[in-house]
Formats: sequence, structure tokens, C-alpha cells
Amino acid sequence: MRSVRPTRLILALLLTGCSMSTRLLGDADASIDLPGEDAGVRDDASSDLDAAASPPVLTRLDVSSGSLSSPLSANDSSYEIEVPLTTQTITLTLDAPSGATIVINGEVIAAGTPWSSPVLTLGNNEITIVVSSPGHESRTYTVRITRGGPIAYIKASNTSEGAAFGWSVAISGDTLAVGAPYDGYVTDMETGLASDTGGATYVFVNRGGAWSQQAYLKASNAEASDLFGYDVAISGDTILIGAPNESSNARGVNGDQNDNSATLSGAGYVFVRRDDAWSQQAYLKASNADAQDHFGAVVAISDDTIVVTAADESSAAHGINGDQSDNSVPLAGAAYVFVRHNNAWSQQAYLKGQVAGDRSFGGALALAGSTLAVAGESSSEDIVQMLERVGDVWTQTDRLGSGDLSTHFGTDLALHGETLLVGAPQPSSWGRGEVFVFVRQDVGWMEQARLRSPEPRGGTFGQSVGLFGDVAVIGFPAGGDDNYGAGYVFTRERDVWTQQLCFNAADPPVRTNYVLGQSVAISETAIVFGSPGEASDATGINGDESNQRAWGSGAVYALSSPL
Repeated sequence: MRSVRPTRLILALLLTGCSMSTRLLGDADASIDLPGEDAGVRDDASSDLDAAASPPVLTRLDVSSGSLSSPLSANDSSYEIEVPLTTQTITLTLDAPSGATIVINGEVIAAGTPWSSPVLTLGNNEITIVVSSPGHESRTYTVRITRGGPIAYIKASNTSEGAAFGWSVAISGDTLAVGAPYDGYVTDMETGLASDTGGATYVFVNRGGAWSQQAYLKASNAEASDLFGYDVAISGDTILIGAPNESSNARGVNGDQNDNSATLSGAGYVFVRRDDAWSQQAYLKASNADAQDHFGAVVAISDDTIVVTAADESSAAHGINGDQSDNSVPLAGAAYVFVRHNNAWSQQAYLKGQVAGDRSFGGALALAGSTLAVAGESSSEDIVQMLERVGDVWTQTDRLGSGDLSTHFGTDLALHGETLLVGAPQPSSWGRGEVFVFVRQDVGWMEQARLRSPEPRGGTFGQSVGLFGDVAVIGFPAGGDDNYGAGYVFTRERDVWTQQLCFNAADPPVRTNYVLGQSVAISETAIVFGSPGEASDATGINGDESNQRAWGSGAVYALSSPL
């Protein structure tokens, strides 16, 4: 049994079992000097009495990252510093009056000599400084360092066993969408048959550093096993939700939802927010919707552009806007682009693999502005197709390949600016997962780096990927201590990528597979890890995660930290 501990301790994601780089990433040095006494003649007796009565003080405290919560003062002995989560260590440089001894965390340091901390844990860290000199009382200072923001443990408001809350996650700014494709999962105790309510998506917002649930979204035609929330995407005040097992025979935008004669054809749902209230704006179907296509398994959004894939679609077309009617190539796959004008959505393009023989096109997506990456397979290798839009016209511009079909290259994709991440769990050549980093240059997309699992059994490293600027987030759902899952953070500086963090769920019980890192997301304000196998019956924010009474209910861990 796990011991019940305060929530903050339980939520602290552990660094054990993670190979760490100790490279210092610091902001510009912040320096504060305490002015000394004005020069002048003083009465010797008075000076001796003052010296005996007053302990020595720090006259300088420089920090390599962040800044002191208040200026250094002879009257203040407690300070706080906030540093980004990418800051692994912090360096202090101290001065004190001549003859004084400075001790930092039990280590004697010469005045003016930089002292570097051990690797900072996420959340709170404390440094103790003692200044002493012969014939004086010592003076103790406390410096509290917060690495990253608070870690939130997020659960559904209606936690249920098997809901897989956290199977998908997406974040834009301070708004988080979490998919639970088996929401309402129940098992009939007499028949042993399981059922659900078709899935759900939960919306959370971070206001003033505190997360709260803002909305609970369901499909307008919700039915059991639709898998609404299997994938989610968000951009500003718009959320796109995929339901790949939805079964209506409608086609296009806002068609008839009631005729379920196209089994598992799939659908996409668009929700928009106005004044903190969410409502469904559109119901999307493929222009050639057919049974078993699974439209909605992968979704992406950027401003007023949406892309939805149907990786099991079967037309023989290839390229842009080909013939959709010839279903002679099973599981070829397709991607559909929709655009919004005056709050109305319409299909803009029908995308297929570049050459005949491409298949599983749409297994993963990444969209940023008018640049789109789509994963698939050719006859000889896993591929990622790059496309660009000029005006309303899409063009295939590049084709990235893995060299063979056993690498799982393109299992997940992330795109930000001129950088693309390609997840490749279980690559044949390394025996452990890796993530390819490509950057756009004048000659096309060129490989910049490969980020590899630091663990020897790293097959699922790269199962999920996220990117914001120079920070990459990578999911490893079978990694970490005892294979309960982990998430990694890498940063780039001068084209060099360095591992910064490894997240593990705290003390997972032996019987539970947390699958932490099955999904990941990142924005300028937070990093999020989905853990759909988590098993507590807690609800809401920062509840008690110590019990295991709701198998597979799922959870999300959100680390709030400006990047």
C-alpha cells in the first residue's frame, strides 16, 4: 500500500530513474550589492560595541537565474527566487565583510567564489547560508528557489473507471483540452459486457496560477463507443475533437447525424468559446465518408484551418484533390482540410499520399499556419509528407523518409515555426525510441538532430511529441521507474539539443499501468502529460491520488512554467 502523503509531495514528479544532463541554462546574471558604511572616523569603543552586538551580514548576493524577491538588506534574511523549469542549477556569488566565513548548505565558500547548486528538483528548493566571524553571532539566510510553476494533478469532474481521461491532450495559452474517449465506461456485473457514453472532452483554464474546469463537452449525437475525444486540438477559442468510431452516413459539414448506416466512418466536432461558454459550431464529415474510414482519429488546428485524417480511407487517388470515388486501395488513408470564413466551415482540400502505393496516409498530423506535415507509409519506408498552402492552393513540397518500414517513423508529429519533430518509437537500428528533429532551410527540410531515449529499454520513447519554440516534450509511456511511463523535456541552444527533465508519476502502485506520456502538449505557459492509465478515484484539481479505486480512469499532470 502507498502511504498517504500531502498532495504537494505526492504530485512532485520524481527525477529518479532518469538520465539527466547537468548543463547550466541561466538567464542574464542578476546582481544586487548592499552599500557599506560611509567612510569616516568613529569612536573605537562605540565601534567595538556595535561589532559585538551585530552579526556579520552579506554584502552581495548574485544569482545566475531569476532575481531576488526583494533587494538584499541587512534587515532581511529570507529571499525567494523563481526560475524556469529549464534551469537545472543555479549559481550564487556572495560577499561578506573581511574575516567573515560563508557556509552554503554546509560547504565553506570563499567570498566572491561562485557556488553552483545541485540539480534543482521541480517545485521548491531551499538553500541555507550562514555568515559568521570570530567574536560575533552568526547570521543565517534562507534562499527558497522555485523551479517551474506549481504541478497540477488534474482529474475529470466525474471520474469513472476505464474512461482513459488524458488519452489525448492539447493546450493553447492557458486553456487545456483533455480527451476521455471512454467517458462513462461501465461494466455490467451480470453479463460482463462493457459500455460507455461515447466519450467526452474536458476544458480547463489556468487563471492566476490555479487550474479549474471550465467545460464538459459531448458530441451533439453522442452514442456509445464513438470515441469522442480520441484526439483533440485547440487554437485560441476553438477546439476540434475527433470521434473516429462515429457512424452516421452524412458527408461534408453539418449533415444529418441521425442515420448510423456508415459504421465507424468517423466525425469531427468544432466547439468555440464566447465569454467563457463553449458551444458546438460545426459537425464535420469526410466528403467521401464510408464505413470503416475512421475519420477523426487524428486532428489538427491552426487559427481558421482544420485538418482531419481518415487513415483507413481507401480511394486510389494520390496528390491533391484527386478522385475520391474509387475505393480500390484499402487503408490508403486521406487528410481533409477545412477552413472557416465568417464562422462557417467548408472543405478546402482532399489530400492523399504523393505517389501511388502510399498508404496509412494521415496516421499523424502537425499543422502550423500554412505548413502541414502528414505521416504515412510508402511501399518501402515510413514517410512524412510536407505540404504548403499559398492562397487557397496546397502543394506537396518535401518528403521525409526513414529508410525502412520498421522504424515507426511518424508515429507522432509536432511543428512550430521552422522546426518539425518526428516521433519514431522502437526504431530497428537502435533498439530504443528516438525523435527526429528537422529544420526548414532553403533547400527543404533537413535533419538537425536525433533525440534518443536515455533508457536501455526505450522502445516507446517518441510515442508522443510536442514543440514550442526551442523546447521539445517527448512522451515515453512505457518508460521511467517500473515502466509506468515518463515524459522528457529537451531544449535547444545554438542548434544543440540537451535533455533537461524527466517526469515520472510519484510512487505508482505495482498493479497499475499509468501510461504516463501517452499524450503530451506544450504552450508558452505550461507543459502537460496525459496518463490515461492512472487509477485514483479523485475528481477535479489536486485531489487524493493515493487510492487505486478507479482503474484506467486517467489523469493529467500540468506543470505551469513560462518558457
